[in-house]
Amino acid sequence: MTRTPLILALLSLVALMESPLCAENAINVALQKGDRLQAEVTFGGKKVGEIDKTSDHDGVDRVPFFTCEVPTNPDRIGLRGVVTINGKDWPFDESWRTVDMAKLTGSLHAKDKPLQERIADYCEMLKSMEAKHEDEFYGADHSIDKRDGDAAAMLAATEARLGVKFPPAMKFLAEYNLELGDSGSLPPNGWKTVEQVLRDWGDTVPFAKAKQERFSRSIAVFLEIGDGPGLMAWDPMGVAPGEPSNVAGDDNGLGAIAGKPGEGVWFWLHQDEMEAELLLDRNRRPRDTESAVMSAIERLGDVEVAMDDLFELGEFGDIEGDDLIWVDSSNPRGMLLLFFDTQDEKLKVTLRYARYAQFWNLW
Repeated sequence: MTRTPLILALLSLVALMESPLCAENAINVALQKGDRLQAEVTFGGKKVGEIDKTSDHDGVDRVPFFTCEVPTNPDRIGLRGVVTINGKDWPFDESWRTVDMAKLTGSLHAKDKPLQERIADYCEMLKSMEAKHEDEFYGADHSIDKRDGDAAAMLAATEARLGVKFPPAMKFLAEYNLELGDSGSLPPNGWKTVEQVLRDWGDTVPFAKAKQERFSRSIAVFLEIGDGPGLMAWDPMGVAPGEPSNVAGDDNGLGAIAGKPGEGVWFWLHQDEMEAELLLDRNRRPRDTESAVMSAIERLGDVEVAMDDLFELGEFGDIEGDDLIWVDSSNPRGMLLLFFDTQDEKLKVTLRYARYAQFWNLW
């Protein structure tokens, strides 16, 4: 399966009835202010809901136009209706055949297991696929292991050293070492402020006051090694109401909403950009620690690459065609992006998978 917008469209749609976890279909739509979408959504030819919404701003909104729980393994997903763009109505009727990739991602979303077991199962699954497809698939460079020592004591010592109080869920990052290729989590005695990490990188250029203050108080706990270094950090002060997320595509002027006291906010930072990309939920509030850890998997866990490679190796059956759409019957946080293009006076409708791809995994 080639990596096109349509093929990468839906990774988060179908709920397995026997699973303790129910996948959600959330459709986020890219429209300009005043444009309107009226459509029905179908799974396996059965109508599951309708969309009728006029966009109140330009771009993609974090709040979906449509959400629903979906039936088990539909053979097709369809969208039919009318989109009004710049005052002109464009009718459309699109559908795609589905391929469920829960075989790859199901372990990550098994609610009956703690987070460390879910990640370990995912890593073991990749290793088993590598053993099965020797010299054709590589996926054994991810791991999670329990650190030596008492996590609570290590966390307390780190709090005293850094002068900060961590939320209880931070114990997970103190207790387990997560490695994703060359990237990975730091041990608690290696946690330091973002300002200190940047100094280690040789970045000493002064920043604007608000940015400098965030970098001086935020704690880096995960380092990303790739096309230039990056990091994931936690800011104990949380967000300033209305501040931008700095996430690509999320530029519609709707800023962040403050979370609970002591909750803070997680963010990713890359040396090339030097902008804190805030991890916010669909309501624009800070995401929790478990969600931040999952964002590392979504960002660096090679889900998208493994998906394509294993498809080519026949792990998802003997399926061919240009109208194939990925679905994931295990993901409870499904996010689809719906785009309309009227270039050359022809309407093109594109659904794009968002959960593991590029910057959309930060949504």
